[in-house]
Amino acid sequence: MKWTRIILVLIGAVFILVPLVGYLYAERYGYLYVSIWNKGDSTQFETRPTIKIEFADKNKNLLAIGESNETYATIEIKKPDGSYCRPELGSTQWQRCYRANAIWLKDWIDQLSMITVKVNECEQQVLQANIHKRRFNMLTWWVPHPHIGGSAYTYLQFATSY
Repeated sequence: MKWTRIILVLIGAVFILVPLVGYLYAERYGYLYVSIWNKGDSTQFETRPTIKIEFADKNKNLLAIGESNETYATIEIKKPDGSYCRPELGSTQWQRCYRANAIWLKDWIDQLSMITVKVNECEQQVLQANIHKRRFNMLTWWVPHPHIGGSAYTYLQFATSY
């Protein structure tokens, strides 16, 4: 009878702690996915366009900068001072930088109010920032399998077109 109670308490603790730790981790770390789509003639650019994004709060204070990277066909999210995690940093430094940026991202994303997108120096203003938030891996963060578990995080997505 005593062992039954101990086992039930341990099982209950696992059912409470696993999602709690996943939730806390997802609350701390974020990942931002930015999509910019060309809704016009896709042949109008012989090369990929140069894209610059400014993320600002309601007082128009700059929170972050996004710039297209032609080498990797991505948009790099940088701090207002221009620093970001470059692939050239090396594995250990890049992981440390990536984790710090995941925390930094969660710090400012809730203050985001306005996004300005520039495509080849043509300006388009998105007056209201529409960021979709979803939490991932809150229950499976502890599973040591790359297709099931993984770090819990908040997935943030922004999409627009020009």
